[in-house]
Amino acid sequence: MPSSDISRDAPAVPEAPAREPEVNPDQLWEYDSGTLSADARRALVRLVQGPYVSSQSHPALWRATLNGETVLRSRLADMFLDLIVDEESGIAFVRNVSAPEAEAPAVVRTHQLTLLDSALVLQLRHELLRVDRGMRAIIGEEEVRDALSVFAAKQDLDDVMFAKRFNASFKKLIQYGILQGTHTEGRYEISPVLRLVFGSEQIHALTAEYQRILGENTSQPDGAAAEDGDES
Repeated sequence: MPSSDISRDAPAVPEAPAREPEVNPDQLWEYDSGTLSADARRALVRLVQGPYVSSQSHPALWRATLNGETVLRSRLADMFLDLIVDEESGIAFVRNVSAPEAEAPAVVRTHQLTLLDSALVLQLRHELLRVDRGMRAIIGEEEVRDALSVFAAKQDLDDVMFAKRFNASFKKLIQYGILQGTHTEGRYEISPVLRLVFGSEQIHALTAEYQRILGENTSQPDGAAAEDGDES
C-alpha cells in the first residue's frame, strides 16, 4: 500500500489572534499595578500621613473616603491600621490596631503629652463638648492661657516660664491639627476630631492626673468634664 502524506491534505489551522493586554481603567502610569482610583489612592495616603481627613478642609478626599470606605478599610487593615469615620463630625482618621494576639506593629506615630499638653487637651475638649455636634467651637488663646494659669502657681513657674511652656503646648496642638486658625488673630477653631481620638478611659486618666497635681481630689478641674456618651 503506497504511503500517503496526510499532512498535505489536512486543512490549515488558523492562528489565534494576538490577545490584547487587559486595560486597567485605574492605571495611572506605565506598569502601574494598583487597582484603586486616583482619588481613593490620595485619600489612602492622606489617612496614613495624618492627622485626619476633614469634610471641611479636604472635601475631595472626604468624598473619596466615603465612596471607597470598604476597600480603604481593607487596605488599611493589611497595614495593621483601623479606619475611623464619623460622618456627623465630618472626620476620618486611622489608628494602630489594638491586637496583641496578632503582634501588630505600631504603624502611625503616637505623641507623648506633657502635663501642660494634657491639661490643654482637657480644656479644649471641654470647650468642644459645650457646643452641639456640627457647630464650630471657637476659643481665644488668651482665654485658654488664663484658664490654665493655675499651673503657674502649682508648679512654681513665673509668668515668663509659664508663657513659654504654654506657647509650646499651644503650637504643638496646632501642629497636630487639633487647633486651626481663623480669620481673627488669636482665635482658633477646635477640630471635632478631639471628640474621637481620646476614649473615656484616657480622659478619666488625664483628669485624675490633673487633679493629683493640683491637689483637687474632690472636684473636676475646669475643662476636665468627660461625658462618656461622646466616647461610646
